[in-house]
Amino acid sequence: MPSSDSFFSIGTSHKICQDYAIAGAVKGTPFVAISDGCSSSPHTDFGSRFLCLAVQESLQLLNTMNQEAILPMACASVGKLLPWECLDATLFTVHEDHNHDLDARLSGDGVMVARRKDGSFTVWDIEFNHNAPAYLSYQLNRQRLTTYLSGKLSIGVVGDQCGIRTIKRSTYGTDFLKLEWTNEVHTQEVVVGNPSTFWFSYLFGIDNVDTVAIFSDGVHSFQRKNSLGHLESIPLEEVLRQLMAFKGMKGEFVTRRCHKFFNKFCVENGWSHYDDFSMAAIYVGGD
Repeated sequence: MPSSDSFFSIGTSHKICQDYAIAGAVKGTPFVAISDGCSSSPHTDFGSRFLCLAVQESLQLLNTMNQEAILPMACASVGKLLPWECLDATLFTVHEDHNHDLDARLSGDGVMVARRKDGSFTVWDIEFNHNAPAYLSYQLNRQRLTTYLSGKLSIGVVGDQCGIRTIKRSTYGTDFLKLEWTNEVHTQEVVVGNPSTFWFSYLFGIDNVDTVAIFSDGVHSFQRKNSLGHLESIPLEEVLRQLMAFKGMKGEFVTRRCHKFFNKFCVENGWSHYDDFSMAAIYVGGD
């Protein structure tokens, strides 16, 4: 039977966790969603929750993850007390579709991992120019979106276009550190008036893939001290190798894995993460 689970944790540089993650099933359809709120925008700890809950509401009311409905549904949750900018957040979601395949929709930056049934892994690492992802909320104000795409919104860059998404795909063997072939890199551009360009979509056939996991960009923020006592970044592959080492796939399998990783492995090896972290996964393998 399919199972889904999620986990999120505050980073050492934050006073409030602006990541959120949710997992569950709606009308028998398993789903997961994670969101990472922008640190420089107000109350995005609320906005990240509103976006994830909008995924659940879409499945409940529309029987599918309708990406065009997500932003209006999240706006309905904002109400009168919060500014629209609270929705400045990424949104990654995966759900089982009517054919029992896994449908992934990714808006913003972060990482997605698919585990194939032969035990090998494929990793998608998504980032934006100047570390400035195109939030769905930019569609609420055309002037704000145009300003963002010109490179002038809150990042101190003039005349250098934002809204360019870079997607690096890597395939690894069963040990997760043996690179089987060269990375694939391609780019996509966000376009004014075309909401679909805010999303990267991928469909996984369950004949080939049994697990899909999604991560906020906090997965890139792990550090450790080197032999000179200086902090160094830990390669993404090393972090994912630990986080994807599930011992069982039933119940709260992501929570168990993360608790062991954070409370035991990181403590014993001197690892820390300065950014908020979120992770969610769906497993559709056999019993």
